[in-house]
Amino acid sequence: MKLLLAGGGNLGQNVELDKIFVSLLKTKKVLYIPLALDMKRYSFDKFYNLHKDYFLSLGVERLEILNNHESLSSSYLEEFGGIFIGGGNTPQLLYILKKTGNLKLLNKFIEKDKVVYGVSAGAIILAKDILTSLYYDNNDIELTDFESLDKISGFDIWPHFDDSLITSVKEYMSKKSIKKIIAIPDGAGAVINNKKLLAQIKPLTIFEDNQVKKLFLNNPLYLN
Repeated sequence: MKLLLAGGGNLGQNVELDKIFVSLLKTKKVLYIPLALDMKRYSFDKFYNLHKDYFLSLGVERLEILNNHESLSSSYLEEFGGIFIGGGNTPQLLYILKKTGNLKLLNKFIEKDKVVYGVSAGAIILAKDILTSLYYDNNDIELTDFESLDKISGFDIWPHFDDSLITSVKEYMSKKSIKKIIAIPDGAGAVINNKKLLAQIKPLTIFEDNQVKKLFLNNPLYLN
């Protein structure tokens, strides 16, 4: 299992993590999933072109985009070495992936030891559920089933984190009955390779068993 998680930031702000993503790809062909974006405000074509130019400059040979609600196929996904899932509204993203059946295909893709890289909302859906997203995101789509891929040993992901949020996170965990969280700042992230998680760029913050601790660089967290 090879996962990359980024807390957020503009394109290029996580360049060290982006380079690790490209280096892990066995096939330098990437599928870009921007379905968390507000489709009324943003142009998929603009985002695709920006991401294509950027990732090609890092060594990706081809970038394709999933910009609709169509179901993918296992044979189509076989063409790709990695998937990049962008940020935006997490309930919307999870709703679309479940409605189309693509969440199950994404799970199978991960199990084949291919690389999935999620930023903000894209990172949250790799976790146990997306309850943390409701701190930031509107649930206009009225999603009621918040369970997601659960690829991080029962952890939830809290993006856009800084230390001023520690008390808020603890209170929110109690309110939503969340057991454990990995909190990631903007411009930072994590790499998970075969159940070993390493912080990248900046330290991460772990909330578990009513304790808060820092996960510093080069200090691995071993997932169950």
